Amino acid sequence: MKRVELYARVSTTDQTAENQLRTLHEHADRAGWTIVATYTDRL
Repeated sequence: MKRVELYARVSTTDQTAENQLRTLHEHADRAGWTIVATYTDRL
């Protein structure tokens, strides 16, 4: 099983890290990957 880290970067008020991470989590789940860390940058 592949182990992955997720990274979300938000630079405008129109974006949310939560939306990005939700999409990344869904993709990882479909691919059968294990999420080992999550990182977020808000600029």
